[in-house]
Amino acid sequence: MMTDPDVVIIGAGADGPACASRLARKHGLDVLILEAGPWHGNKEWPNPHVEVGGSESSDPDDLDGKLLDEQYSAREADANDPTAGYLRVGPADHSRAPWFRDLHQNAFLWQISAVGGTSIHYFANHPRAYPYAVDEQPHWPIDYEDLVPYYKLNEQVTHVQQAPATAKEQLFFEGQSALATICSIISTSPRRAIDPSPTPLRVHQSISMLTTTDRSATTTDSEETHSSVITSKEVQHRRTLRSARRHANRAT
Repeated sequence: MMTDPDVVIIGAGADGPACASRLARKHGLDVLILEAGPWHGNKEWPNPHVEVGGSESSDPDDLDGKLLDEQYSAREADANDPTAGYLRVGPADHSRAPWFRDLHQNAFLWQISAVGGTSIHYFANHPRAYPYAVDEQPHWPIDYEDLVPYYKLNEQVTHVQQAPATAKEQLFFEGQSALATICSIISTSPRRAIDPSPTPLRVHQSISMLTTTDRSATTTDSEETHSSVITSKEVQHRRTLRSARRHANRAT
């Protein structure tokens, strides 16, 4: 084990190894990372939850993808069970209890005690933070733009690519696009006082007609279209008049 490192990093989660890599490659420093959890897929620890295994690993040849597949399971509870799962927050030795966490709110933080940390079960997604999540935090000493170069570096190193949309996601996007079009029609139409209750189909058609006509002729077109719209009240009124006329004719 390295006994005289320049830097010691506690925790080999998602951030610790990235920091160690920068310090070693860019500044030539000797870095030691300490991790209490297991290192899955490493031949130094073939049975990390049962046997102690090795004390350190710095050789890339120690990594074994086949061993990783053997240690992992397709059953979600085998990994994520907070008490006995192999991705629980606690010592690698499962004969010992998991670590207790006192949360100050009614929430469950799904963290992992292992080399790789939460990057082990993040579904290979690399989302950036929303700009307002950084810029609107007065206690943060940096702005979102300060993070952009590092986002780009991470995306380059980890080969981040745009994920293809699934059929369900594509349908959702199309629905959102259609909804945005409808909202745009309503918000830009001269008929701004449309009753939210169900309206005659003719009124909806007239809205589309108004939004596609030339703005210079909007007033004239609106008046002409309005004169051709027959609402349910007008229909009932005309029926009443026709009925009254029939009764009047019979009386004469």
